[in-house]
Amino acid sequence: MQYTAMSTFQALSSLSTVLLAATIAMTHQSKQTNWAVLPQEIPKPILNAKLIGPKPGHDLLHITVSIPYRDPEGMKAFVDGVSDPKSPHYRQFITPEEAGQRFGIVPSDLKLISDYLVSQGFKIQMIAINRLSILADATVAQAEKAFKTSIKEFNVVEPGSQVAAKRFCYTVAPSVPATIRPFVSHLGGLEDVVRPRIRH
Repeated sequence: MQYTAMSTFQALSSLSTVLLAATIAMTHQSKQTNWAVLPQEIPKPILNAKLIGPKPGHDLLHITVSIPYRDPEGMKAFVDGVSDPKSPHYRQFITPEEAGQRFGIVPSDLKLISDYLVSQGFKIQMIAINRLSILADATVAQAEKAFKTSIKEFNVVEPGSQVAAKRFCYTVAPSVPATIRPFVSHLGGLEDVVRPRIRH
């Protein structure tokens, strides 16, 4: 069987198209976000809970992004000084805003976090003036995508109770882009299993 000049040209064109597509795919892959897993363990009550199924993607979540101090040692020294009667800084209190300015992350890093959340469809509700947290609302589907996790519903029997209650919880440790990982210490609102205990 003999190939014509046209068929040879078409074959080369097809090969070029395949190679171009592969190059674009590799380039896209190389530009994909690098992710960092947060050290958030699955709450223990979930380990023995009965799975109901996925939490509806349209359900609304109230997310809290907890942010560490930029200068935790400086903050500790300040608190110790304010509390120590022998310190020249004794009872020289500062406002939450001043604490953020002195010990919190810089505004540009705070903006990195909020910009990422907005890019994922989150609605920012509050950025704390002490720069230690960001409150935002998002749907389950948006949160799952933004934090590379999966959120399910469970029947959980709580301590001291014989009746199971419906709760939701992430089943994969959440991740954030590596670019903002140094500024995120914890993500709240991805579960309602762990509840504050009221002390009597």
